[in-house]
Amino acid sequence: MKKKTRYLVMVVMTIILVSLGLPFAMGFGNQNAYNANPGATNYAVVYESEIDESVPEEYVAQHVYPSSYEIAPSMPENELEALILEIQEQIGELQFNVQLLWAIISDEQVDDEVLRRQAAQSVATERLMLQIEYYNVTALLSGTELLKHNIALAERHLGVERTRLSLGETTQMSVDLVYAELNALNRQREISEKTFRVRRQWIDQSLGLPGYDFIRDYTVPVPASPQANSLSALKTGLMNYDLSLYIVDRQIAQQNEFLAELIDTDSDIEIIEAVKVEISRLNAEREALRNQLELAATNRWLAYQEAKVQHDLAVTMRPALTARLELISLMYDLGEISTVERLSLEAEVYEELHNMNLAAIALAIIVAELDVMAVGVIMQSS
Repeated sequence: MKKKTRYLVMVVMTIILVSLGLPFAMGFGNQNAYNANPGATNYAVVYESEIDESVPEEYVAQHVYPSSYEIAPSMPENELEALILEIQEQIGELQFNVQLLWAIISDEQVDDEVLRRQAAQSVATERLMLQIEYYNVTALLSGTELLKHNIALAERHLGVERTRLSLGETTQMSVDLVYAELNALNRQREISEKTFRVRRQWIDQSLGLPGYDFIRDYTVPVPASPQANSLSALKTGLMNYDLSLYIVDRQIAQQNEFLAELIDTDSDIEIIEAVKVEISRLNAEREALRNQLELAATNRWLAYQEAKVQHDLAVTMRPALTARLELISLMYDLGEISTVERLSLEAEVYEELHNMNLAAIALAIIVAELDVMAVGVIMQSS
């Protein structure tokens, strides 16, 4: 990257040098030789392709030789000194501009900060992805527990249907349908358990590492509050740490410094105007980027608020569901309901409890996403 940058600078310098006029450079070199050996006769070769409008016409008429290798005497000393002074001024301006250009494109401090932010955000993103995977596996485990209750119900239902078939109260087709349902549930449970083992093995590789304390026993998490306690705080964190916005801000600051230097040195108005145009473009890009960040933060915060409402509602419903399970058990013990009825009623409650678990997991995932957004990692709304 640095070689490519140096190459770019060399190309820019070459273009500017050519624009200054090669005859000036040649004359300047000959004058240095004359100064080194005052007694020597000083000559310069000048061709038509090298004529500069600033050279006196009389000199051009006397000393320009089309496609010639003849040596012409150098200019009078006073004219040459004037050219040398002009060249020195232009070279000084060139060196100044190139130094500014090099400072902008090879600022080590900026590069280090960009790399630091990139590394920090990469780590945060990788950790978030694993955290989301952990919560999804927790949801898978909760679903597997629900399957167990449904399988127990299907097994009991199959026994009842077989008894009814022996009594002539049902048909073989009804038995086969219940049997197929049971096989499908068992197959689903087998796949779920196998998937859980594989995904858990991958997740547990990070168990105990710093920053991965969310990996525990795969029980349903109790969602924490996000680090940003308001939408305004979330936006502030995202604006302060977003890498793209940081880079644009640095570019704007550098261009403003560049513009100030150009104005102080009375540089060409066209160059100044070009820098102003670039600053305007960067400011427009910055405004668009800020709007995108604000929209992303707002969407995710609204999703968090909705998920929190669903979770809070589930929390208030959980005691009622627990009481229902106790009532079902009591009714069964009193002989008011059969085993099939008991399992069926319990399956309904377990499904609602599973949905509550999913609400808690969904909230935990969004909180994790908000936490990484607060350090500059954009999460798109889902």
